[in-house]
Amino acid sequence: MKFNLEMKKILRASKIEIPAKCLNRIIENGFTELVSQDATTYVLGFKNVSVGFSKGSNFFDEIDFEVWHNSIRIDDFCNEENNNENVLFTFVIQMLKIWNNKFNDKILVSVFHINKIEKSYIARFYLKRGDVSWYSDDLEGYSSAFGVVNSNELDKFIEFIGK
Repeated sequence: MKFNLEMKKILRASKIEIPAKCLNRIIENGFTELVSQDATTYVLGFKNVSVGFSKGSNFFDEIDFEVWHNSIRIDDFCNEENNNENVLFTFVIQMLKIWNNKFNDKILVSVFHINKIEKSYIARFYLKRGDVSWYSDDLEGYSSAFGVVNSNELDKFIEFIGK
């Protein structure tokens, strides 16, 4: 688990709620395993992606492919009546639980950030592959509240939030 100071402040003030109905379709479909000749990748099931990563595609590597397809902007699905911060954290927890129930032998990385100026709440997911990461190690260098939780850290994350 890694959070910049801004995200720690937001997490401490948050609470876990029942996921907003606006995200039910995403949560119900979980993740789909895509096997291609170049790699096995994992994408959110609701997106109906039928072709996996291939070398020479528009993506740098498998992680880039997964981050692109597994990026959810909460405010695209939920209106402002929801507390989108809590919806984001609850969504990340739900998706990590689904992952752990289906693919518990692999680690999923959840990267999430909040930009209060733009009012954007974004969650991204990708399979952990060695020491390669999609984000910078300098979390304080991000202009938005930024956090990372691996699927094998789910219980610690829930405990950190205090719920």
